[in-house]
Amino acid sequence: MNIEDLKLLEKAARAAYLPWDQWVEEGNASWNALDDDGDALQLAVIVGVRIETPKYKGFGTSVSPLNGATGVTVFREDRFEQTRRAIVMAAANIYDKANGI
Repeated sequence: MNIEDLKLLEKAARAAYLPWDQWVEEGNASWNALDDDGDALQLAVIVGVRIETPKYKGFGTSVSPLNGATGVTVFREDRFEQTRRAIVMAAANIYDKANGI
């Protein structure tokens, strides 16, 4: 996992108030909403987002935080991957807004 993804996951986990030891083991993410559908869905429910997914390939997934933080739209070949990434990015934006970043 690259450092940018690790930082993104850290912000998303902090937005969901997940304890450090629940999602990181010696620098390796054990909770990984970028790769795991279940983790991404739990994150979406905990932080509160609206998700608009495409019916067909070639369209982006849009995720809008319910707290007014900046929403995101992600385009990827794999619609499931793009949805997970959009959820994590929106959660990171929620963390940023809550912390004045």
